Amino acid sequence: MKCFIVAFFAVIGSSAHASEKPSSTAPIAPAAQAKSTAITAAELQAAIDAKLPIVLIDVRTPEEFAAGHIAIAQLIPLDTITQRMNEIPKDKEVILMCRSGRRSGIAQETLARAGYSNTKNLMGGILGWKGAVVKEQ
Repeated sequence: MKCFIVAFFAVIGSSAHASEKPSSTAPIAPAAQAKSTAITAAELQAAIDAKLPIVLIDVRTPEEFAAGHIAIAQLIPLDTITQRMNEIPKDKEVILMCRSGRRSGIAQETLARAGYSNTKNLMGGILGWKGAVVKEQ
């Protein structure tokens, strides 16, 4: 019976604190301050059409790239990204893409750990792309 009473008061005591409102002077979490790290296919198309100074990196395999890629894309397969970072500028917006967005998300994390701060991941990858693609023979 003693264990039940102690547990009951512990639950009551902790729920009282849970209902308290956070202080207005509490700092904002860094995640809430971070800018968006994703880009939609429509936003990418608009950036290409406006000839904005972006670098588009396709992290798929050479075979996937040859089967269809966005014209301005540069191929740097995910398994070579750490060795080829010198080819990726830090002073421009870098957009990463793959088939669906998973591998490019991994590439984005890899670049972030290396000090890149202006990267975006193409949501949905090439599967979500509605624009023209270049196919190599």
